[in-house]
Amino acid sequence: MQAYLEGLSAVHTWEVSGFREALGRRGDDALIAAIKAFKPVTHPVVRTNPGSGRKCLFVNADFTRNIVGIDRHEARSMLNFLLDWMQKPEFMVHHQWEAGGIAVWDNRSTQHYALADYWPHQRVNQRVTFDEPGTPTATVNVNQQVLQGDKR
Repeated sequence: MQAYLEGLSAVHTWEVSGFREALGRRGDDALIAAIKAFKPVTHPVVRTNPGSGRKCLFVNADFTRNIVGIDRHEARSMLNFLLDWMQKPEFMVHHQWEAGGIAVWDNRSTQHYALADYWPHQRVNQRVTFDEPGTPTATVNVNQQVLQGDKR
């Protein structure tokens, strides 16, 4: 399976995420401008984390549209398999928040999901991201660019 996956690439796009819906609420012009400015990109299904040298799956439910180079039914099934595989309990860490707490992860090789498990309290998050060395400026923080209409 590992050898098979290492030869595959997948298309990633914000268009299959909630961003499309959010932009749609701003009107057709905002959606069309974002579609023109922020094209889908292709990444390997398996990538090597430049910090650790470890291999990891580079697909996710929010942005990975399809796996390229194989039959579309096989691609959909493989993507679903991988997304299910990554949700296995032995791959998860559950952070228990406390006052003044902090959580740090390497976003290049981590899937994360915030549980709304803090009711009736409010949680205030401050997010800091670091650009991967060598990342072109035009691709940095593309999520914010899409929502803000920044075409750089």
